[in-house]
Formats: sequence, structure tokens, C-alpha cells
Amino acid sequence: MKQFLNIYECDKPVSKSKTFFVTGTIIMKNLFLLFILLSFQTLFGQVAPVIIPSGGFAIDGGLKANTPTVNIGDWFPGPGGSGGSVFDASANPIIASTTGRKTDPYNSSSDDIFTTGSKFNDYVGNLHWTSSSAPDKNDINNALYHVARDANNNQWAFIAGDRLSTNGTSYIDFEFLQGSVTKNSDGTFTGTPLTSKPNGGGRTQGDMIISMQYTNGGTKPLVFIYQWQLSGGTWSYQLANITNLDANAFAETNRTGAETGLLYTAFGTNTYAQFSFVEAAINITYLISQLNSGNVCAGLNINTLWVKTKASASSTAALKDFIAPIPVNFQFGQSSITPAGPFCLNASAVTLTATPSGGTFTGDGVSSSGLFTPSAAGVGSHVISYSASGCTATDTIIVNPVASITTPSIGAVCAGSTTASVSYASATATQYKIVWNSAAHTAGLTDITYTNLPASPFNITIPSTLATGTYSGTIYVTNAAGCESAGNAISLTVNGNPTASAGTAPAAQCSDAVNGNTFSLSGSGTNGTPSWSVQTNTNNLGVVFTNGNTFTPSVKVTGGTGSVTLRLTVTSSATPSCGNQTSDVTITVNPVPTASAGTAPAAQCYDAVNGNTFSLSGSGTNGTPSWSVQTNTNNLGVVFTNGNTFTPSVKVTGGTGSVILRLTVTSSSTPSCGNQTSDVTVSVTQQPSAPDASMLVPTCTDKTFSVQVNSPVSGTTYTLTQPGNSNPPQTINYTGTGNVIFTGLTFGDGFSVTATNNASGCVSAANTCGSTTSGRKMSTTSTMVVQPITIEEPLTKVTAAPNPFGDNIRFSLQSAVSGEGTLELYNILGQKVKTVFQGYVQKGQIKTIDYSVPGGQHANLIYLFKVGNERKTGILIGVK
Repeated sequence: MKQFLNIYECDKPVSKSKTFFVTGTIIMKNLFLLFILLSFQTLFGQVAPVIIPSGGFAIDGGLKANTPTVNIGDWFPGPGGSGGSVFDASANPIIASTTGRKTDPYNSSSDDIFTTGSKFNDYVGNLHWTSSSAPDKNDINNALYHVARDANNNQWAFIAGDRLSTNGTSYIDFEFLQGSVTKNSDGTFTGTPLTSKPNGGGRTQGDMIISMQYTNGGTKPLVFIYQWQLSGGTWSYQLANITNLDANAFAETNRTGAETGLLYTAFGTNTYAQFSFVEAAINITYLISQLNSGNVCAGLNINTLWVKTKASASSTAALKDFIAPIPVNFQFGQSSITPAGPFCLNASAVTLTATPSGGTFTGDGVSSSGLFTPSAAGVGSHVISYSASGCTATDTIIVNPVASITTPSIGAVCAGSTTASVSYASATATQYKIVWNSAAHTAGLTDITYTNLPASPFNITIPSTLATGTYSGTIYVTNAAGCESAGNAISLTVNGNPTASAGTAPAAQCSDAVNGNTFSLSGSGTNGTPSWSVQTNTNNLGVVFTNGNTFTPSVKVTGGTGSVTLRLTVTSSATPSCGNQTSDVTITVNPVPTASAGTAPAAQCYDAVNGNTFSLSGSGTNGTPSWSVQTNTNNLGVVFTNGNTFTPSVKVTGGTGSVILRLTVTSSSTPSCGNQTSDVTVSVTQQPSAPDASMLVPTCTDKTFSVQVNSPVSGTTYTLTQPGNSNPPQTINYTGTGNVIFTGLTFGDGFSVTATNNASGCVSAANTCGSTTSGRKMSTTSTMVVQPITIEEPLTKVTAAPNPFGDNIRFSLQSAVSGEGTLELYNILGQKVKTVFQGYVQKGQIKTIDYSVPGGQHANLIYLFKVGNERKTGILIGVK
């Protein structure tokens, strides 16, 4: 004891108070003496006989139960015995309200430490912190705490801490505060003492510090107890003077060697180096009883535990590292209520527990047996009392209001949306969550876990693949106290986007110029209202809808042919609108074919040799042409060339007559618009017969002779030429009266008479009489005069056969004189066509010339034979 007193005198402050609590509650006036005595115990380890953990709590500098002594409890599970632990194998506290472990960064510039100048006895408001690294021997990584009762209902407190370096002496403080301390972001602290007790400097009278001093290689750690007291107008921590506590307060470090196999990380490993861990146990009930003259009912409620290190044991020592203040609820006293709450107003009733058992509860919302009903107590702080064994303990239970949200709803969305808007009228909440029902989950919605509640309205994320429909869920809100609402039903409606199909295009129609063309449309769609419009109308046709605001209207097209593109628009009928969709369809009015066989070609005279060829001049539109024989009364031969064109040629053979030809234009549209026809007639006219012409008997005094056409035909023009001279032809148009007589003809030049049908233009074969006269045709009443025979001089003459001619003509030439001669051909316009012969002609000799007629010169021709002053002309009739 003498040694203790010497040590005490060296470390005690200049001024101290022997009162732990004022106002009748003196609790811990001799606490310091108790722990000083502990430091001189010869025991290497002691056991606090608490119920939890089982087997008691070993204070031996180690952390594992059953080690080194079996069946003894400790901080963590250990092998080979029945000793229990206060943490499980995962390093989690078994009872969170009585046990805990807190960590702090180490060997790091981001560690929160006290600034230079912060002292052990400073008021809370004068302490400051910063982010930097702490000295190694003062650098904390872990702090552990636990409270428990023993079989005699005594309450014990267990504390432990570590240090990075074991070089030199280290000091670790566990400050037990009845109020609270807040670490502020600006590098300051705020202390909030209990207003129901004397207080100052941010602390409450009776707050205490349990400080442990331990060295490398030293004996048992030294334990100091300080209490917050007012002295001379100044509040400070003063050493408490307590005796006879060697069995009720003891400490130890891991003096025997390193502690391996930790269940948590300490300074980056699972091993504590020797002398780097220290722990202590204090019988708080015993201390309170001793400091209150044996009053076992005196109590002390601790709400904050603050772990700190300092430079030395001095009361003016500088503070170094700290762990942020830890909220706790430790009620020390003979009777105690296990802390409960806070509760939410809608929480289920709970049964409170207290020690010792058998007592009675009183207070708002609690039955005598301890059944506490938050809704019966109401919102607020409620003091609950528990009386047992003559002692009364109290606990304040807080009942928080339930979070609420009014008229929450989710706005309808369109299919494909990725967000939906949530709105509400008001809320007393900080967070929300949404839980969907199973059908919504199946559709793809996932629950929203609790997250901060934004101001109304706000968006939530939904899958874009969500099908149309309404999905049900429940929205819950919670407030800062964690009180969750009962839940409000909420639903999400996904409206379908409009769809549009203009349907299959109706079959094209053939133009109905009289009534117009009416089409039935077959549109369809969903989730909206339909309307039809004209999208493209290149030909400016008339388009009129009937029931144009339905899916299946009719549409009438007038004014021509062509295609019109119609558009179906389906406009969303949802709120909010989901826009519109369009689809097009084309209707077609095909033109009806037209046909014109053209002007009938001029009738032709029958060509028995070559047949008669006509060029047709048909035309048409909107189809494919083809020609056919419509009527052919005389069964003539009819052959088309390019008969599938509008302008073919057609050859008629085998006789004369008319053939009706038909042009058919067949529609090339789909579907076909039928065909149109037009007819034209081609005629082959019979050539007149060669006229019956005879020379009238001249009188003896006639210097010329006459030729008469016997039985002339009305409507015929008769033409006479004399092959033996170049006199122009004589023509007589016979109209049905009188005789046809040609006069003034020169003897010896012969004659040739043809008949031309005025209607057809066809020319008959010639009735020809030679150019020399070997006899005279006399009347039967004439008297034959015998005259002497004279030899006539040769005459200039030309014969051409056949005439009418085809492809070849044979000319026989005879001249009355000798000399250079020519035979030339002219058309009926007097234009020279060909020089058939050019050369010397011998008087009186007949010269034969064969001329092959070119294909394009089968028209009527005039020939001219010249020798000197001799001239001879004639007409050649061409056969077409």
C-alpha cells in the first residue's frame, strides 16, 4: 500500500476532488486506488465471474476462450472447452446492445487524430481534429467493449485496445460519457451533456475515464480512473481515490507472447505482437456501491464511449489518436432495464427485460409484466421504470412516428418506355421502396430497395420490354428513425403504342368514266383512333372517303386513271398520348384500252398476178394490238405482215371484193380491262373488160377515120391513143347517153382503146388495132373500089407488150428515117423516169428492146421514141 501511495502522489493532479457524483450520488471516489492496487497483483490472469460469456471472462492478455485455460470464456471462440465468447466465429457481436468492436485507420495520413494543442482536460468544444498519421505507439486500430452481469447481479464492464508500436509506454483512455459527443466536419467537436445533472465543458458531472498505461516488458498494466468534476469554477478530469478493489478491477496485456489466429484484422495481419494488446475488467456495481456508502441502487447511465490515446499519464497530456465517439446505452445499477427501442409507432408489442427478475414495470404503454406497446405509449420519449429488490431502474424508450406518404401514384407510360414518373401529395419520410407482386415480377419488373425519397414527381427505371397492361405493387416509405409505413398500393399502367396496317391493296379496277371507281379498304390497328388521308396523288384524281375515320372505309376515285397512295394514321387514345403510327396502301385505276382501225386505204384494182397489198393505219392505247379478218364474203386470200402492230400491211389475193379487217386492242393491265375493237374495209375492184371498139368505115373523101365504142358503160371514161403517132390521147366520159366515137384519127397509125371505171379508177386491157392498114372495114352496103396497090414507105412506130404491163415490157421500134434514136419513159406528171434505149436506128428495120420494170415503177407511164425529127409516143398501163 505504501508503494501505491507513492505512485499515486507522483501522478496525482495538483487539485482533486473526492466526489464522483454530486447531489447525493457519490459513486467512484476511490476508483483510482482500486486500479493502482490491480497493477501490483501477482496473478498473471484473472477471471470476471460473469454469466456471459459462459465460464466467466478471462483477463489474461489474450482474446480466445479456453486458452490457455479450458472452460473459461473470452472475447472470441477458442478450441477445446466450454468457455463461451461475446463475438462469434465471424467476429460479429453476439449481443449488439452489450458488445462491440470499432476500428480506426492506422499508419495512414487519412487517420483522424487530435490536432497539436488538444489536451486531456480540454473542454470538448476546445478539442480539434485533423486527418494525418498518429505516432506509432499511440496509433489505434481496434477497440473492444462488453458489459455483463454475474450471478450476484453485479454489472461488469470489459474494455480492450491495441497499439501499432510496442516501443515505450502507451496510454489508452476509454471515456464513459452520460451525454454525447459529435465529431464535426469542420475539425471541431460538440459535447452535449445531460441537462438533468450538473455539467460543463460539454460533459456531465460523473463522466469517467478508464485509462490504461502499459509498457514493453513491464508488469501488469497500470489502470487510472478519472471523473469529471467542478473544481474552483473549472471542470476537469480528476483522479478517483478508491481502495480494496483488487478483486473487482484488473487488467492485463499479452505479456506471454504474440497473439495469433485473430478472427479480425489488426494492423493488417491476424496477429498481435507481444505487448500490443491490453484489456481490463471493472465491477461497476461494486464501485457504485462503494462510492455511495453501500447504496446498491445508485446508478449510472452511459450513452457514449470515446476511445483515445495520449502522450503521457499527466492530466495535461496531449491527446493523439481517437476512434469516433461510439453511441451506447449502458445502465449501471442494482436494478436495470435492458435498453430497448427506439420503436416505431406501428411496431408490435415487445416484452421488456430487466434484472433482477421478478420486479414490476411502470410507465406509458407498458404492462406490469413488461409488455410495451408502442402504439399505446404514443409518439415521444417515455420513461419506463422497473422496481425489484428495493431498487428502481429507469430507461427512456423513444417511440418514433411512422413514415407516411399521401396519394402516391405512377403515371401511365407507353410501351417501350424506360422510366415512369412517381408523384405524391406529401410525405413524412426520407426513403422509399417499391415491392411488386409476382405477376409484375414475371413481367420483368424488379423491386426497388430503399433509396432516398426525391421531391415529387420523380422517375423510376422500368424495363423497355415491359408488355402492355397494369402492374400492381406496394410503395413503402421510412423516416430517419427507420419507421416504415404500412404500405400504399400503387400500380403502373403500360399503354400500348398505336399500331397501323393499311391492309392489302384492293385489286386494281378498270376506269369507270361514268360512275367513278369505288374501292373498299381493309385497314386495321390497335390502341388508337383511325383516320385516312391522301398521301400521294400524282394525277390529281378526285378522291372521296366514306367513313374515313374507320379502319375499313370506302374510297371513290374519279377524274381519270393512275395510282393514289392512301395513308392510314392511328393516333394513340392513351393519356399521355403514345403518338401515332401510319401505314400506306395504293389503289390503282387502270385505263380501258382504245382502238381505231384508221382510215380505210384506197380501193385497189385487182392484180391477178401479184395480189393487192394495203397499208393499214390503225392506232390505240393501253393495250396490245392484233388484227383479224372480220368478214370475207368472197373468201379472198388475206395475209397480214406484222399483224401484231398497229400499222401492218395486208395482202389480198384470189379475186375481187371487200374484206372487213378488225383491230383488237387487248388491255395490258392487271386485272385486264378487256379489249376494244375497230374495223376497216379494204376493197379490190374488178378491172373493166377491154372495150369493144371498131373503126367506122370511112368515106372516100375522109382524110381521117373514126372509132366507135360499142355498148359503152355509163360511168366509164374511154381513152384512145394511136400507137403510130404522137398525138395526145382522146378521152370521153360516158354518162349513159349518146355514142362514144373518137374522130380525127390518122390512117395508118392504128388505135388503142381502154376503159377506166370512174368509181374505182381501174383501167381495162386495151383493144388495139395495128398502125398499118391492110384492109378497110367497109359497110356491107359499100361498093368496093379497086385501086392500084402501092408499096408504102416504112413508118415510125412503137409497139409495147404486154400493155397493161407487169414486171417486163418488150418494145419493138421501127423508124421512117435512119439516125441516132432514143426511147424514154415518163410518168404521168411528165417527169423522166428512164432512158430505155439510146443508139443508131436503121430506117425500116425493127429493133426489139426488153425492159425489166423496177418494183416501184408499176404506175402508168408514157413512152417517147425519137429519131431525127420523127416522134412516136404512147401510154403504158401499169398493173399494181
